[in-house]
Amino acid sequence: MLQATLPLLNCDMGESFGNWSLGMDDDVMPYVDCANIACGYHASDPH
Repeated sequence: MLQATLPLLNCDMGESFGNWSLGMDDDVMPYVDCANIACGYHASDPH
């Protein structure tokens, strides 16, 4: 008998920068199975 499997939900989180609040990290956490957490600078950050 085949058993149905659900896909895992991966999410990029921690993308906010300074005054720019991006994403809804707190809201999606209950649904996320694994996350990529931003912990450094982006190539386009001014500093």
